[in-house]
Amino acid sequence: MNFQSSARIRSLLVAAVLGLVAVTNAWSQENTANLQFTRTVTGEYVADATLQVTLRMTKNATPVILALAVRETLPEGWTFNVVESATSNQIPSIRPAPGDSGQLQFAWINVPSFPFTMTYSIKAPSVEVESVELFGQVEYRASGRPEFSDVVTTTILGPAAPLENTAGLALTRSFVGNYEANAIVTFTANVTKSTDTAVIEVVLRETLPAGWKFKGIAPVPGSIVPDAWPAPEAEGVLEFSWNAAPEFPLAVSYNAQAPNDVLDSVEITGRMGYRTTGRPEASNVASTVIESSKVGYCGCAPSGGSGGGTGDWAVVGLAALALVAAARRHARA
Repeated sequence: MNFQSSARIRSLLVAAVLGLVAVTNAWSQENTANLQFTRTVTGEYVADATLQVTLRMTKNATPVILALAVRETLPEGWTFNVVESATSNQIPSIRPAPGDSGQLQFAWINVPSFPFTMTYSIKAPSVEVESVELFGQVEYRASGRPEFSDVVTTTILGPAAPLENTAGLALTRSFVGNYEANAIVTFTANVTKSTDTAVIEVVLRETLPAGWKFKGIAPVPGSIVPDAWPAPEAEGVLEFSWNAAPEFPLAVSYNAQAPNDVLDSVEITGRMGYRTTGRPEASNVASTVIESSKVGYCGCAPSGGSGGGTGDWAVVGLAALALVAAARRHARA
């Protein structure tokens, strides 16, 4: 049974699921189930962009959770899109409707098993700002009173936001293959780390040139396979992520296919984003220019044209041979 009616009705349903009569500040916000709550936001924040929000919940103590709800508060102007996935397809029975804004409420009539992961998508407004914050909390009942996880706040940085790099990550890129129509080119992103600063939520974002398509992870010796990567045929911004911080230095190799229309050159850019303990940080932006195989090629015209093509060189060669033969006949005479 799904409930996606008005926000007021959903609030009442959430309260009913949790068995709440009243919640006062006098109640201590206990967490006897030691429920840990984390959030990861993927996607590039630009005007009208759709981003994915992944919530992860783990339970590290014995009390049985009888009721469960999550409250997420979106930044101003952002809207909810849809719940995209959940562990064992345990989509919350009570969830926001597409286009809802402000506080989003999710609740389960049947409490899912832990650890539990759910991903939903949100849409950015048409006006960009430097950064916004998304925050939320898990509320549950294991006995007679509501209990809560810590409040988790996630900063979403806009395109103009400056990023620190306290971990000292440095990104370079190499490629193997010729840039020709429909050719497959293998790219390898190499990342080094120059400090001992621990990193979390590591995501490599690579932006393909227009018309190029992701074809899969490349089995290059020494490269590391991430825990998540784009779907085949993906275009634009590609994201490669790890559930836990990978070891550095690391190399990630993948294949991409050029379009049928070949330009003189194209550019691929990317950087590795991460967090330490606070706001997001990132490596340098690495840019790689790929020249097509036609660059430097002599577009010579055929014989009779103005480009000095191979046909012209053949005529010159025959003329030279004729002159040599004539000189030899003259010498014998």
